[in-house]
Amino acid sequence: PHRSFGAVIPTVAKNGQDWGDGVFFGTVAMATGSMGYGYSMVDGSFGNGDCDVVVGKAGQQQEGNIDIAVAWFPYAGGFLSGYVAAPVEGQPAAWQEPGSHSPLLPRDAAEVVQWRWGLEVHQGGNHSVLVLPGYSSLDGMLFAVDTDGGMRNNDLNVVSVRPMEDYEGWQIQVHEDFDPTRFQLAPMSQWMFCFVFVPYDGVRNLHAVHVNGVTGLPHRAVGAITVQRISRGRYRLRIQGKGPLDGVFVLQCAARHTVAPGTLNAFISYEWNEHDSSFIAEVRHVSAVPEPVTADDRFPPSDADFFALWMDHHDPPILTAVTVAKEELAMLGTGSASFAPAVGNSGGSSESGGHLGFIGGLFAGVVGTVSAFMLTQAWRRRHEARGAYGFSISSMDEGLAPL
Repeated sequence: PHRSFGAVIPTVAKNGQDWGDGVFFGTVAMATGSMGYGYSMVDGSFGNGDCDVVVGKAGQQQEGNIDIAVAWFPYAGGFLSGYVAAPVEGQPAAWQEPGSHSPLLPRDAAEVVQWRWGLEVHQGGNHSVLVLPGYSSLDGMLFAVDTDGGMRNNDLNVVSVRPMEDYEGWQIQVHEDFDPTRFQLAPMSQWMFCFVFVPYDGVRNLHAVHVNGVTGLPHRAVGAITVQRISRGRYRLRIQGKGPLDGVFVLQCAARHTVAPGTLNAFISYEWNEHDSSFIAEVRHVSAVPEPVTADDRFPPSDADFFALWMDHHDPPILTAVTVAKEELAMLGTGSASFAPAVGNSGGSSESGGHLGFIGGLFAGVVGTVSAFMLTQAWRRRHEARGAYGFSISSMDEGLAPL
């Protein structure tokens, strides 16, 4: 995947791992500009890949190996998304490169993201405010991941979000310390991130929930999804008729910090529980206790609000407008291929007035996305694979998965 064509959001898909040297809990980030071998969406060649999913050990400042789920959101699918560059003091927000965002968003990133510098902890600390045209934070879910590819990101910066009090948008911060009694942010030079917005309305095949972490009840739920709080920081998620081979979850903490009006510095994961045929999501912190006795002492569960989105391999979420565009093109007898070149997103076709070309591209892009999910799922069913869901991974180093 390449940031000129869509957004990648990874999620840790195992609640703790022990390779014989003690239990650790995973965190994920994504680095653009992969050095691993892979396919280029830009020129069709095979060589250095376009992005890596970087997997780390929470609280240990080192990479590790643990199951992950990866979701791909092509811009052609219509979901608002983009890659935001690290802030420069005194300068407005910018995209990471021209066209590295949905063509439905403004070319000027400052119309979407505003940096808030020099704020004290009691003011929420440094943060960015993301406001999407036509939407409030009540209208959908925001998912985000750090994309700093530098070696200094070995401590796996985690992007946290929370709805603003006025619901105008979202507060976003990048944390590198998971102690709930502290409020320590990553240097703002490392605040480069990718985000995806999924609205509650106007999306077919949507199974999603915004969970109240204290009660386990949904702030809002859409589709055939249920949630139940099992114990502190542990939640049971079920999708009617779905299991671990049918799709993957995309998860995002969306809560307030315990000591400041900023975002929560927790990390989240999930895994399939064969015993009761459900997915178990866990939210955890890193404890400051000097001599922890158990994994739960070192990484205590924590009640926290979060977003959960189900990405089905056969029927992934699709904006209704995209489906309507496909049906209209079918009625016109127009092939999607003739329109696909209009969506290069080098500035975005909708911004240049090529609306019909963009609709055609939506059709082509969504059909391609659905096919990719189906083919991957079919391959996995034939091989009866478990544990690694979503798109296949070409190779794996310690904590590094080229896509």
